[in-house]
Amino acid sequence: MTDLRNKVNHQLQKLLEEPIHDKELKLFQDVEKLYQACSNVKIIENFKVSPLIEKIQTLGGWPVLRIYRNESNWKWEEIIQKLSQNGFSDNFIFSFFVNTKAMNSSRKLAGINAADLGLRRKYLLEKDYRYEGYNNNAQPSFFEALKEILNQTSKETIANYLMWRATFESLNYLNVPIRDRYFEYEKAIFGTKTQQTRVFQCIAEVKNLFPQGIGAMFYAFTENINNLTWMDNETKKAVKLKIKSMRDIIGSGDQLYNDTELERYYENRATEIDIENYFNSVLKIKAAKAKFNMNKLHFIMTKDDWTQYPLVVEVNAYMQFSHYHLKQCFIDQFNNITEPITGLHINGEQTQSENIADFGGVKFSYKAYEKFVEENGEEKLLPGIELNQRQLFWVAGAQFQCSVMRKELLEHWILSDIHAPYQFRVNAFGNLPEFSKDFKCSPSSAMNFIKKCELW
Repeated sequence: MTDLRNKVNHQLQKLLEEPIHDKELKLFQDVEKLYQACSNVKIIENFKVSPLIEKIQTLGGWPVLRIYRNESNWKWEEIIQKLSQNGFSDNFIFSFFVNTKAMNSSRKLAGINAADLGLRRKYLLEKDYRYEGYNNNAQPSFFEALKEILNQTSKETIANYLMWRATFESLNYLNVPIRDRYFEYEKAIFGTKTQQTRVFQCIAEVKNLFPQGIGAMFYAFTENINNLTWMDNETKKAVKLKIKSMRDIIGSGDQLYNDTELERYYENRATEIDIENYFNSVLKIKAAKAKFNMNKLHFIMTKDDWTQYPLVVEVNAYMQFSHYHLKQCFIDQFNNITEPITGLHINGEQTQSENIADFGGVKFSYKAYEKFVEENGEEKLLPGIELNQRQLFWVAGAQFQCSVMRKELLEHWILSDIHAPYQFRVNAFGNLPEFSKDFKCSPSSAMNFIKKCELW
């Protein structure tokens, strides 16, 4: 996966470093301008942290830096709104979202959820000082508890928290000393060993902020090949063949390759990209995106609306509410797993939805494979491998979960992710009699569970 990702990034680098042409779609120009702004290291270094300081001042200030307005007029509700309007996340005290209704996919609903507090729960609870005692309520009413906390907390403390969060999510858009400090944080929390090159950092940010735009540029580049005067016919054929082979692994609607559709999609998100001010350009794009997402509440969505799907689509855990009572088996099963490197227990409650999705995915994939064999006959065996066709099906599924994680990242994963670590996701196989049958597992085999979980 890493080799493939690097290969794609190198291809994107060549595409993004092409000269900007006035006749291109504004979307494509914005994509290229953002990449140039990110790559303009000299200007970013000259600015240092001044763009962030200026933005903090417009947001009401940061007491810890002695930049603070009259406390009596300060309201955290107004600051949350200003943060969103200025391109920062609003997921600091509670998060707002617009989502599709479960029972009517053409309608949207607005929601409020608990916030991401910026650090894992472990670090937030482990203080440097000792408590004489504490109260523990396992299931507090979230909004009542939040209201009480906010009423008991000083405005100065809330302001410091909000500006710290805004600063933290800005670090990658600032100068090298600040980015290096952020890398030290990544090393401590995730065990990261090496820093991404600036080119790859910029490509990642462009893909994040202009996902449809970067995908459409591949297609536009293909269409433009015929007009290139510096490329002979044989080279044009080779380039087209190469791009066509690249697109074989990409699925998307025709709208992605329609200039009118692309312009319509981005017309309410368009903003001016300043090549000489990367920080402000990023915030403008994020602010426009946040406004667009909230406005979706008033749109009627159709199932073929390509804008609501990511460019890389996964079959995710779409659950049936009537089956929720069957989930406890999966919860108990994963609660009994201890990861040997960290010594941490897997949280079955936290990972239940994805564990159930893994089970359903492999179960129905196997049924589809059986139908394929019924209609087309058995495939040929692989030479040199003493496994039959059905055993290879399971090996192929398990191979996808092969990975190596640093201890720090593995710990972070177990404590905060909704997925179990990769090696435990193959436990879904142990719930399926077909797996035990195909490998002739003994009743005492570790992957032939005595108590098998079932949902469908």
